[in-house]
Amino acid sequence: MTSRENLQKNGKFQNLPAVYNVSSKKKTCSSLEEGGRRTGLRHVPRQKNAMLTRRSLLRATLLSGGALFVDLAGISRASGLRPQRKDPFASGNRLGTLDFLNEGSVPFDGVQGSELDGRLYSDLSALEPYNPTTPTETFYIRTRASELLPDMTAWQVNLGGLVEKPINLGIESLQKTARPMGTHLMECAGNVRLARFGLLSTGNWTGVAV
Repeated sequence: MTSRENLQKNGKFQNLPAVYNVSSKKKTCSSLEEGGRRTGLRHVPRQKNAMLTRRSLLRATLLSGGALFVDLAGISRASGLRPQRKDPFASGNRLGTLDFLNEGSVPFDGVQGSELDGRLYSDLSALEPYNPTTPTETFYIRTRASELLPDMTAWQVNLGGLVEKPINLGIESLQKTARPMGTHLMECAGNVRLARFGLLSTGNWTGVAV
């Protein structure tokens, strides 16, 4: 009679599952502590096999990660060697422009009107694709200056407030300290299709840091 049959005959450890001892390949019965009494089985450790499994998993992870890195690097190199698409209109000639539906007709040949009614519309179709800067003489004007204003040479800027000494700066003195401020685009809030969107211009500006 085996130890398992003896235990079952005495009424102890009923319905215990059998485990195999790795070294002897014989059925053995042991127990685990549960609630202060022995009622279970002792698991036979397999540290060597578990270590090999972890090593295999780690090796497979590193190999798959390396393969992914190589694959992405190959894609990156291939995309860098891909030729850039050429401009299909680079060698073409412009035949003309098409009007928008119900587009208004506005003059582009200079300033129209005076004072508050003065306008100058920029012809956007005259700009070059690689040089969108609007010349100064054709930069749009929304409202012209009033004739009631004094001459520009008499204009001054009063600098006061949190300064050691309040001063008045004339236009000429400001122009001497002006420096390039870059290219900026300006557009009137009332720029509409009826005006052929001519109240929009881009220019190279100079100014004074304040």
